[in-house]
Amino acid sequence: MKTLDAIVIGAGFVGVATAMKLRRSGLKNILIVEQGSWPFQRASTYNQSRVHRGYHYPRNIETAMYAATSYEQFIREYAQAIIPGTESYYVIARGSKTSSEEFLTFCKTLNAPIYDITRDRKHHFNMEKIETVFRVEEAFFDPYMMYKILADRSEGMGIKLQVNTKVEEVIDAGSHLIVSGPGFKAAAGIVVNASYSGINKIKGFVPDFSNEIKYELAEIAHVEAPKEYMNKAYTIIDGPYFSLTPRSNTKYHNLSHVTHTPRAEVVDTGNGEELLDEGYTSNVEEMIADAATYMPSLETSIPRGSHYETKVILTKHEQDDGRPMVIKSLDSRSFSILGGKIDSISSGVLDGFARRLSLGDRL
Repeated sequence: MKTLDAIVIGAGFVGVATAMKLRRSGLKNILIVEQGSWPFQRASTYNQSRVHRGYHYPRNIETAMYAATSYEQFIREYAQAIIPGTESYYVIARGSKTSSEEFLTFCKTLNAPIYDITRDRKHHFNMEKIETVFRVEEAFFDPYMMYKILADRSEGMGIKLQVNTKVEEVIDAGSHLIVSGPGFKAAAGIVVNASYSGINKIKGFVPDFSNEIKYELAEIAHVEAPKEYMNKAYTIIDGPYFSLTPRSNTKYHNLSHVTHTPRAEVVDTGNGEELLDEGYTSNVEEMIADAATYMPSLETSIPRGSHYETKVILTKHEQDDGRPMVIKSLDSRSFSILGGKIDSISSGVLDGFARRLSLGDRL
């Protein structure tokens, strides 16, 4: 059995980006294994396609700074996937956990562009419930173009991808690690588990996050909003509010709500906990009704279905919404990466991780 330089488990954005950074750092024989029939399924594709610049996290400066410092690099690296012409707005609700003054100060700390346009946009809102409307500079990406870019680049670098391959165990064989599952067995000098919602489901010699994470089943509603919202994204903060973001390659929007989007949750204790994305009656009507109390014209939005995704949340960040990228290791060969937001794939965290491994100065 030939020993590869590295095996990466999980072909989402973080897994593929990690493999590419390992390749650029000098590792040659790299295999990505994916349980699904295609890469970039589930969370990598079924999200709101927002390139976070930090605006979303006024209660967690670490995550906000992390996003802000990765933003421009991500835009440069994946310029072909950036959707042109999207206008983005963050709106402070009355009673928000973050006041308008605090949000302005926060954005200045991030060096993130922000403009108070309340006077120009107030006709869109119920001003009894809204304090300030800010226009910001925050991009959105086409997930299918991201898929094409990453797939083409990784293939061009000689990185191999094997789909329909479930990994169940990593075995310490001394000089190398053996990765195995039904009908699959391979050896590698380095193993990186980047399987996101499957992060705790691989047994053996691999780090896990037992009792540190919870799974949250989220309903993202698809709505046909009034034409005036075409190519516009609105996020009401900071508390039990909502986001309305353009759904790429369609005339629809994604609508998510802090209260009505979460449908179920469970803390992962390492005993095989999971959530099923079936058997739920949609909350889209409740989402539209509440959103319309802030933006009255949304009352005419037409539901066009929903999708469900499993989000992985570090329990210690439940109250502050922190979404850092976390890398764990058992030794210099076995690692698990719990990814943060999409722009994290352009962050210095992955670059530093890959560089240390290639130089032998391992975590």
